[in-house]
Amino acid sequence: MLMLSGTMALAFVHVWFAALAFTELLSYTQPSEYELIHLAADSVLWGWIFGLIGLALIGVLFAGAEKHPVAMSRTCSTAAAFLGTWSFFTLMWGLTTAVPVSLAVFGPAVFSVVGAQVLAVAWNHQEHPTT
Repeated sequence: MLMLSGTMALAFVHVWFAALAFTELLSYTQPSEYELIHLAADSVLWGWIFGLIGLALIGVLFAGAEKHPVAMSRTCSTAAAFLGTWSFFTLMWGLTTAVPVSLAVFGPAVFSVVGAQVLAVAWNHQEHPTT
């Protein structure tokens, strides 16, 4: 039950991040000193990525996560990878602005990355139980 709740929370995080991206509230308002970091972290593509991963998580949950632990493990691992990548670029952006910005989003994002990877490992152990 704990893994299902955690996976639902992870799906909510992705759907929420997608909604924030599509309303242009996911990124900093201050530009980065480096254009490449700004382009990588402020892309509309992040909204689509977070939305698709959220839908994939919800889809596997509705299909029966207990019956498809490998799919759930891989989806959680993908969620961790993209959240981690976005978190890295967002941290770099926040550290390279001319005007100081809050880095508060980095903490919960990293917490979500760790949680997603823990879920991926837990779902993987459902498929391959230890003896």
